[in-house]
Amino acid sequence: MADERYDIDLDRDSGLVSVGTHLFKVIDCKESMGGSGFPNWAFDCVCQDAGPDQGMHVRLNVSHSPAAAWKKNEFLDALDAPRKGKSGSSVFFGKLFRGVVTHETYNNKPQAVISTCISVDTPIPTDVSTTVPGTQPSVRSATPLPADVVKKTNVPF
Repeated sequence: MADERYDIDLDRDSGLVSVGTHLFKVIDCKESMGGSGFPNWAFDCVCQDAGPDQGMHVRLNVSHSPAAAWKKNEFLDALDAPRKGKSGSSVFFGKLFRGVVTHETYNNKPQAVISTCISVDTPIPTDVSTTVPGTQPSVRSATPLPADVVKKTNVPF
């Protein structure tokens, strides 16, 4: 008979941030050279929403290839980065943004993906079904974050 010392929790969920718009904080970045010969930033973003998604991580890839300039620009705009100059990835650590999360399958495994990055000052999109990657989400609500929440973490660059 086995010597049972530990009872573990058998409850499961998908382990994925739910589909919809969430508040994220950038906490880390892995930099690499992409297959296209341009740098790639893989940001580790943590969901800040209260509830079951709080504390869950989503990876956000930002390629610096000309073909993916729209995604890089969307990310920089969402974090209110300066419009000119140069920067490393660590300047974004601790910054907040809203992200529209969708679910995709990669290597036969489900994953949460941030399909669209949005400034915390932009109203929350309420209809994710009309959001197409590379386009602006439909905005039907006007619920910006309270100024004190934004002020605590989004300090100027």
